[in-house]
Amino acid sequence: MLRLRGSAFLAGTIGLALMLAASVRPAPAQVTYDAGIYKAMVDASSNASIPPGTRITLDNWKQYRQFMPLFLQVLFSGQYPIKFGREPEYNITVRPTETYPYNDQFAKDTEKFFGQSRLVAVPNGSYTVAPAVQDSGGLPFGPNPAQPLLAYKVIYNFWMSYQPRILDYFAFNWLSDRYHNITTTITDDVSYRLSHLSEPGYPHNLPYSAGYLSSGRYLVITPEQSKYTTEIELTPADPVKDPESYVFLPSLRRALRLSASAKCAPILGTDFINDDPIFQIPYFKITLLGEKKLLWPLLDTEASTRPESYVMKASGILGWPKPEISRWQLRDFYILDLEPLPILGRYCFNHKVMYIDKDGFIQAIVEEFDHSDKYWRASPYRQRVIDYLGQKTLISAAGSVSNGPVDFQNSHQTIAFQYNLTIGNRVPQALQGEDMAFPGSLSQVMK
Repeated sequence: MLRLRGSAFLAGTIGLALMLAASVRPAPAQVTYDAGIYKAMVDASSNASIPPGTRITLDNWKQYRQFMPLFLQVLFSGQYPIKFGREPEYNITVRPTETYPYNDQFAKDTEKFFGQSRLVAVPNGSYTVAPAVQDSGGLPFGPNPAQPLLAYKVIYNFWMSYQPRILDYFAFNWLSDRYHNITTTITDDVSYRLSHLSEPGYPHNLPYSAGYLSSGRYLVITPEQSKYTTEIELTPADPVKDPESYVFLPSLRRALRLSASAKCAPILGTDFINDDPIFQIPYFKITLLGEKKLLWPLLDTEASTRPESYVMKASGILGWPKPEISRWQLRDFYILDLEPLPILGRYCFNHKVMYIDKDGFIQAIVEEFDHSDKYWRASPYRQRVIDYLGQKTLISAAGSVSNGPVDFQNSHQTIAFQYNLTIGNRVPQALQGEDMAFPGSLSQVMK
């Protein structure tokens, strides 16, 4: 009897060991930085293409991976907990490529000021742009920048890409942790272009710009415990100067200036960090990884303003636009690798890879690799076409209707869904005042 029990115990122990062995599988390999991944993507000059109407799914995606940003490859591959499922909302149907002209005034200014800007070396090994950009408009290096130093010309074209004088929108933010808990916030966000402006009836450099290129104002509306918390971020017109961040804290009834060195600190409890919207180009070594033809969507203007147009499964990719609003197409990109220079000390990441759409020099995706060169975060920007001043065009990231960082290592996601966009004179008068772009206005938040 004892022997039987012992045999049963031994059998049970062996069975349990086999079950544990079967359940403990090697963790999927993490993606590491390799410039070859980007160089293997299809060149913009290639005749290779994907016919419109092609449907890409989990079963056939590898046939088209050379047309995909790394972000899409990672989602299709299933290497991380955040991944595409087999649901039809994650399928991609390819459509014809769309192009949109610059705003008329911006196009005229690009032609007028072309050839006046130049790159100037700075002591830390990078470049700034001169002369000062305040009293000009348009793309500083034209719509077709060329070597030498093409990577720096592209990044400064992006930095000074078209943005209206003022635009206001609400952002519904979903935050998901690794346990799929979702919290939400709503913010009222305003973007101000203070100089290097191309807008009929306004000077390039507004009289009150005070040496700044732009300003962003972010006011928390919900949740109640954070209501009225407001942050203002100022970008100097001189790229070498530190950006400035100020926050109004309702609990203290006062505004504080944040440290310029807090570049990697999260913004208002989200996965966004201070260096997401603004970063100092002269503090990075910038390398062109290639000019590539890649799949990326533009979003249907009307339907993309409704929350039900997005996949809201925390177990997948949060806020993914559904097929009915996604105009997937092959678009031409510059791919840039930004490496922080020693002047920044121990920075947030080792590599920041930016996909800059040649149509408007607008960022589409930002991918970041940690200090071990492992894939860390990706921030997709899904643009919608904006109808402004009687013309359909693309504008900077503030006009995108969904964007936000996906933290693949920690399974965190933040998605900012933007709606109720108003531009120019349609923005509420209370936000039009010249003081609203500056920290002095924070004293008026709760009055």
